[in-house]
Amino acid sequence: MTRDPAVDFRVGTLAPPSGLDPRTARDTASHTLLRQIFEPPFVIRQGRTVPLLFAESLRDDRNNVRSARVADGVLFSDGTPLTAELVARSLAKTSAVTDKAAVRHEGDRVVFELKEPNPRFDLLLASTTCCVVLEKSLQQIGTGPFMFERPPSLRQLQAATEVKLVRNPHSKRTVAMQSVTFIIYPPDANGAPTKLLEACERGDVDFTAALTSLHAAKIPLGVVYPSIQNGVSTAFLSFNTASPQLTDKRLRRALALAIDKTAIAKHSFEKNPLAFVAKDILPPAIDAMEVDLFPNNAVESQRILADASVRKPDRLRMLIPWAPRPYAPNPGLIGDEIARQLRQLGVGVEVTPPRSSDDYYAAIAAGRYELVFSGWIPDTPDPADTYESLLSSKMIPRVGSTHAAANNLSRIESEAIDRAVATFRVAPTAENKSAVRKAVQDEVPLVPILKGQAVVVLSRRVRSFEHAIDGVYALDALTITK
Repeated sequence: MTRDPAVDFRVGTLAPPSGLDPRTARDTASHTLLRQIFEPPFVIRQGRTVPLLFAESLRDDRNNVRSARVADGVLFSDGTPLTAELVARSLAKTSAVTDKAAVRHEGDRVVFELKEPNPRFDLLLASTTCCVVLEKSLQQIGTGPFMFERPPSLRQLQAATEVKLVRNPHSKRTVAMQSVTFIIYPPDANGAPTKLLEACERGDVDFTAALTSLHAAKIPLGVVYPSIQNGVSTAFLSFNTASPQLTDKRLRRALALAIDKTAIAKHSFEKNPLAFVAKDILPPAIDAMEVDLFPNNAVESQRILADASVRKPDRLRMLIPWAPRPYAPNPGLIGDEIARQLRQLGVGVEVTPPRSSDDYYAAIAAGRYELVFSGWIPDTPDPADTYESLLSSKMIPRVGSTHAAANNLSRIESEAIDRAVATFRVAPTAENKSAVRKAVQDEVPLVPILKGQAVVVLSRRVRSFEHAIDGVYALDALTITK
């Protein structure tokens, strides 16, 4: 297909989007594409929320009730005016919102009646999962600067090799590009992004957030350049506490203390691997005070396992990501290294690489694993949101669930952890943060392993780029030179 680089902006990805609705999408490929079509009520700029579809910041009407007036003159891409009723209707179908608030409209205002105190509820309304969707004629329509050139079916989208977006004729904002084409470059059988790397070298890609620093370093400088931000995500080894083999938290502690995180980092980062060893759940981008929750201690690990009442499993299934991630440049090598370390304890580990993102999330929802090596890129700068997504008993992935932020892969249901997280949500003090960490140390649902980077590779004609906390970028903010 012939493209005019002067008007068509090209985005490289490793997988096609898995869905058409931003409220239920889980993978970054879907969020990145859909964020160009749909918009949330707020956006985050320099750690603060700025109204986008609202005309103002949230107003504190009374105890636990917030509201905001909808912005005037906003149109969906089919020309339908944005109203408070349509915003409330869309957000009322968003699990991330309805878990925390009842939503309704009063005149031109959207009203949120919070189920419990949440000082930074506005940050949630800036996430991609809170994008406003107009459901009409079996289509999802947005207010964003772009729209599908031809509305695809879900099957067509998932099978696509490229997806083209064109300007929304009703958008009020001026954008630099006439169109945006998302091009899918599937990874090799071993997970390497060879095709995407080659496309970057040829100058066929203007933007990609799908590469890690390990891979981006292989691209000769000239046509493209990398922009890297450190400490924006965390990788974990999660223990499925619902599995009969891992219900004993003494066993989980022994496995956690046996993990040599430095050795794992050396399989991921060639330069200064010690800088990427994670100690805490929260990445440095949202909390610079790291506490080593589970320092490597092989002697203590063996002491625990020597207790005859601690039953050591013969075999555990470990799920790993389907492709390189910001916190895992080579998931296969990392999985093999974790398996090697646990086998030294006499615990057999079978590494299970999924075929695709859909395969991965299906296994997660069904709980078909004992261990998961995965990670989390925070949706917001609020530490309470990360704690809740990873630790709350309400955030256990389930078959049929549409909650995109549900990432309690350890499937832990702990009253102590839930209480600590809820207390920190209301009063985010250092003391309450320490209480969350103490509860995690007591229950051992997961082990922080690596700190990830945000890596974005850009063509030389891209200007005005800023990293996003959640790794999802609104491309209309970019300045493009001819």
